[in-house]
Amino acid sequence: MTTYPNLVYTDAEKFVYYILEGATAYGVTPTSPTWLLPGVRSNFENGLDRSVVKIVPGGSRDVAFMKKGQKKFGFNLDFHMQNNTLLDLVRTLDSFSLMAYFLKGATPDVYLHKGCIINSATVSTGIDNPINVKTQGISQDCIIGTSRPSGSTYPSLPGASPKMWNDSDVVWGTDINLHGALTDWSFTINNNLQRIPVIRSTNGDMLLYLAERARVITGELTVAYVDSTFMAAVKAMTEADLVITVAGVGTYTLGSAAFDSGRYSSKPPAETVALRLPFTAKTYAFA
Repeated sequence: MTTYPNLVYTDAEKFVYYILEGATAYGVTPTSPTWLLPGVRSNFENGLDRSVVKIVPGGSRDVAFMKKGQKKFGFNLDFHMQNNTLLDLVRTLDSFSLMAYFLKGATPDVYLHKGCIINSATVSTGIDNPINVKTQGISQDCIIGTSRPSGSTYPSLPGASPKMWNDSDVVWGTDINLHGALTDWSFTINNNLQRIPVIRSTNGDMLLYLAERARVITGELTVAYVDSTFMAAVKAMTEADLVITVAGVGTYTLGSAAFDSGRYSSKPPAETVALRLPFTAKTYAFA
């Protein structure tokens, strides 16, 4: 009997793990690593940009030479929150190795990102939703092969149950869950990291430095309209700490948060009036 060849991979055959590089050198995966789950993964994209330099000589309309440019490697990793371990790296800027592999038979296709740093992370949730984390990161290099690091151990899938919208409480100043009318919340930490290329003969196309530029902390709250309190706070540009507590995980404090604007809307005949409050904060801490 002839079996139809199943050559195309699905997400069910893709596995993603990470490990802190810790005391080892930047961009070096620890030996015999005990890999960690990022959370309940919902999306993973890895980008490999070779920045090809295309050279067209005089007397021709066509490219004659293609040379290697900088390696600009990165990733987008989204997951439902189980803990704060990976998310906290947007604050500490500690480096880690990230491994994604595809496995259908005995031999995997392995992508090992080394020297990973999280550039930005967004945490969000709403009614009837898990607490979602979206991260965007930069990696120094990516090793592509068919073998995983020797001595590796892996956690069981899918890991702990993810945190949900009703595992969280939000306090702005002293107002718990914004008059008890909060329906959605989100915040973003953007480190605005910049690759700094330098001329060198060894690994000259590989990232060496990342500049830590101005960190921007933003977010948005959506509440069912109860009264004019928050629109008045927008007008007065009132600053207050925004404290988000997730049961079993910890507390995120967005210090001196002020609403950038306020927009309320509804549709007839009887849609609930929703007030959207984008904000900016001065500081970020986790405990």
